[in-house]
Amino acid sequence: MTQNPSLFPAIYVQPCVTAETANPYEELLRQILVLRNLHLIQARKSGTSDAELQNQTIEARISVVQQTAASTVTINNVTTNIYKTVNQIVSPAPVAVAKTVAPPKPPAPRPAPPPAATVVKLGRVFLGGGRNKGAVHGQVEKFTFNGMSRVTMGWKLVQTRWRHAGAAGRVRGYWFAGQYRAADSLKSAAIEGVDLAKETYYSVGTSLSQAQSYCQANYDYLRAYICGSYSPLAGTIQKFIFSTEVASVLGTSLPNSTGGCNTIDKQSRGVIVGGWNNSRTFDQITFATDAVVALSAQLGIPRVRAATFEKDGRGYIAGGYRPNTAAYYDTVERYKFSNNSIVTNARRMFAAQADCEGVSGAIHGYSFGGTKIRNRVSHMRFVTESWHYSGCALSQGGRNPVGAGRKF
Repeated sequence: MTQNPSLFPAIYVQPCVTAETANPYEELLRQILVLRNLHLIQARKSGTSDAELQNQTIEARISVVQQTAASTVTINNVTTNIYKTVNQIVSPAPVAVAKTVAPPKPPAPRPAPPPAATVVKLGRVFLGGGRNKGAVHGQVEKFTFNGMSRVTMGWKLVQTRWRHAGAAGRVRGYWFAGQYRAADSLKSAAIEGVDLAKETYYSVGTSLSQAQSYCQANYDYLRAYICGSYSPLAGTIQKFIFSTEVASVLGTSLPNSTGGCNTIDKQSRGVIVGGWNNSRTFDQITFATDAVVALSAQLGIPRVRAATFEKDGRGYIAGGYRPNTAAYYDTVERYKFSNNSIVTNARRMFAAQADCEGVSGAIHGYSFGGTKIRNRVSHMRFVTESWHYSGCALSQGGRNPVGAGRKF
C-alpha cells in the first residue's frame, strides 16, 4: 500500500496471511492500521490539517497470499473492499496530536464616558433681564445659533436686572449684580443661574461680596471676573469660582477701565476695554494668576456699552456710546491678542447702537438688542466681517439683555 505520491514518499506493505489465521484479513487490516498511523505522522509533519486528512485519497497496491497445505492462492481485486474497511476502522478514532492553542485575546476596553459635569449642549445662549420701554424685567430667552431661532423660557430671573454681567462654566450659566430698577443707585450683588444641561433655573444661594452695576465679566471654564462699577465709578474686580460658587474681591483693581467697560475673553486671559471715564485703554487679566496689567493698545474712540465677541485670537468691539455725549457708534474695532494691536474694520454695523449684548458663536459674532434697534438680533460673519440681520427678534429686547452660557 502506498500514500499519494504527490504528498508523501511511498510506503509498501506486503503482509503474509497463513491458514492458521482464523480471519485471513485480520493480519492485513492490522498492517493497514500501522501504515495509516505512519501516514498520519508524516501528514502532521507536513502541516496537513485534519480536514485535509479526512479527504485524503489513499492509493493501495495490495497482494495477499493465502497459504494452505494444498496450494498457494493469490487474491486480487480486493482494493475497493479493503479501502472501505480502512475508512470504517480508522475514521472514528483519528490519531491525537497535541496542538499549542494561543489564549483568547481580552476584549478591547471601552472608552470611558465623559463626566456628567462636562456634558453641555452647544450652540446657544440664554439671554436674561434687560430694560424695555422703561421697565426692568427678568425674562429669559434662549437663542440657538444653528438656525438662528429664539424661544422664551418658561421661567424667569427672580430679580429683575439690567446693566449686569453674564458668564458660564461647563455646568451652569450665571447672571451677576446689575441694577434691579432704572435708578443708577439701586445696585445688586445677587447671583442667579441656569442649569445648562436641563435648561432650567438654578438657584445659586450665594452673592457677590459687593454690589456692582454697569459691570462686565471675563471668564474661562473655571472662574469669572466681574469687572467695573458705576455710581460711583470703580475699578472693582470680583472673582467667582464655578466649582464652589464663592465670590471674593481681588486686592487689585482695574488700572484704567471703570463702569460700562467691555470685556473680551481669549483662552488664558481676558481684556477690559474702555469705560465711563472716557477711557480708550485696555486692561488685561491673566486667569491663572489673577494678575492685572494695563496694555499699550488704545481704542480709536472712547466707547462704553458696546457688543464684544472673539474668534481665533481676534476680539471685536462693535457699536457703543461715547460717555456724556449723544454720540452712538456703528463702527467696529478689531483687537489682535498676539501682538496687542487694534484697527478699525471697513464694515460697519447696520445701525449705531449701545447697551447691546455681544456673544461669540463658532461662525458669527452676535449683537442682541440695544438702545437704538431695541429687540433686533444682528450678526457679523467672521470670515468676511460683514453684518447681517439674523431674521428673528427678542420678545422683550430693549437695552442690555445679558447672555449666560455663551461661547460653550
